[in-house]
Amino acid sequence: MMKGSDIEIQEKKAKLFNEWERFTSNDEESIESYYHRFFKLMNDLKRNKHFPEKIASNLKFLNNLQPE
Repeated sequence: MMKGSDIEIQEKKAKLFNEWERFTSNDEESIESYYHRFFKLMNDLKRNKHFPEKIASNLKFLNNLQPE
C-alpha cells in the first residue's frame, strides 16, 4: 500500500509526463517564451527524477515550434 506522500509523488510525475506529452508552442509565441517554458518543464522533470533522452527532448523542442 502506498503512503500519502508516495501517491503525491506519483501524481506529480504523471502530471509532468502528461505536460511533456502535450507540450507545444502557442500561436504568436516568441521563441524566447517557448524556450523558457520548455526549459522550466525540463527542469521540473529532472527535479522529479524523470530524464527524457537528450535526442527526445531536442526533437520535442524542434518539432513543436510554430511555423513563421
